[in-house]
Amino acid sequence: MLTHQNLVANICQTTRLFHTSERDRSIAVLPFFHIYRLVVIMNLVLERGATIVTMPRIELHEFLRVIQDYRITRAAVVPPIVLALAKHPLVDEFDLSSLRFVGSGAAPLSAEL
Repeated sequence: MLTHQNLVANICQTTRLFHTSERDRSIAVLPFFHIYRLVVIMNLVLERGATIVTMPRIELHEFLRVIQDYRITRAAVVPPIVLALAKHPLVDEFDLSSLRFVGSGAAPLSAEL
């Protein structure tokens, strides 16, 4: 069971690791009940006073459009999304130059990826 103290401690740990600032804009596509989205995306970003742009579900075209249009700087995602960002031809149609950080969690990535 996660306690309030566990969550606060985890925010303190991740602030030193992820270097998020109030100028950042993070995209949130994972469910908020998942610990990765709860801590790394929601709690950390809110603690730093940054912006969260939420999406109800992942659809690659809309995900890429949101990154481009909102000038997203941080994307904490899962391996299937990393795979799409690395290999899907649709990615080349969007300007993702605002991204400074793309992190992946919930499962390992292959060495090839």
